[in-house]
Parts: sequence; structure tokens; C-alpha cells
Amino acid sequence: MGISFQSGHSWDKEIMKTTIQYLWLTLKHKVFVFRAGLRTGAPLWRLIIHDWSKFMPAEAPYYGRQFFGAADDPLGFSKAWLHHQHINPHHWEYWILVSGHNRGGFKDLDPLPMPMWAVREMAADWMGATRAYGGEWPINITSWGWFQKEWVTIVRVEDILGQTYPECAGLPCFHCGGKNITFFDNGSPCYDLPCPVCAARRYH
Repeated sequence: MGISFQSGHSWDKEIMKTTIQYLWLTLKHKVFVFRAGLRTGAPLWRLIIHDWSKFMPAEAPYYGRQFFGAADDPLGFSKAWLHHQHINPHHWEYWILVSGHNRGGFKDLDPLPMPMWAVREMAADWMGATRAYGGEWPINITSWGWFQKEWVTIVRVEDILGQTYPECAGLPCFHCGGKNITFFDNGSPCYDLPCPVCAARRYH
């Protein structure tokens, strides 16, 4: 009989196989993140321990099952992803306030500004993921649309990636395209409000 883990599945041969496959891919990802992090200026110790939690039982078998197996445990995978976000500060989700106990003036579900060392690791993570999972290094920063909605952090990411890709450093603001307007969540423009990214850049 296999050893049970949190979703009730057992450690059968298939789960062992998919877990090993995913861990091998994670090792490749870590190598590319390390190389990218040397360019973004991420702290060396952060690059060494990057994504360490993916090797834990709370994550590894669920990631393996999702990406190399039957992908039939959405709850288990979601819990593993939540676990990963909560203990890895290079993910912007780590910096989201979810309770009403804060007293610092930030609203619930608002992201806090990420420290620069975490932003540098996050940028390296994105670069390394593109190389490990897509097969090639990213050639520019314009295709990355998953920036978080915390404007100071966005500016820091743009600065770091602009230094990494000098040819993209002079591109217009990704949020407003240089028009200095903002947009509602549904994508429609709001001409009465200035672009928050441009404003954050002016005061950064």
C-alpha cells in the first residue's frame, strides 16, 4: 500500500514518476533563474534557495500530478500553489493583505510594495521560467503582462528589466502606452485619472 498524502492519494508508481519529472524540470528552472538572477542583481543566497518549497511533500507531488500526470486533483494543486505563494517572497501574491487586522493604511487584498531584493528575484524567476518552460530566453519585456497592481513594484520591475534589456528601456509605459491615462479592470479607459504607473515612476 502506498503512503497517503494530504488529498488522499497514495504514493503509487505513477505519482512517484510524475513527481520526479517535475523535480527535474524544477532543477532546470533553478539553473536558469540563477543565471538570470546574476543579470538582475538578485541576492546570491536567494538564488540558491529559490523555489526550495517545490521539493517539499506539500508541493512536489501535486505539481507533478498537475503537469505530468492526470491533472485530476484541482484542490490539491490549488493548496500546493497557495502554500508556494505564502512562503516564497519572490511571488507578488506573498505581499497581499487578506485580513482586516492591518493598521498601516493598506486595504484588504491590496499588495504591499515589494522590497527590491524580492523584485530582482521575481524578475529572474520570470526570465528563468520563460527559458525552462518555453525553451528560449525572453527577447523583450513587452510580452509580460502579469505585473501586479502595486505601482511602485511595477516601476521597480520595469527598471530592472529595462537594465537587463537595454533595447526596451525607452519603451512607453506598459499600462498607458504613454497616454498618461488609467484603465478600469474591464480594460476601458478612464480619461479623468492619470496613469498610476507614470505617477509612481515620477516619485520613485
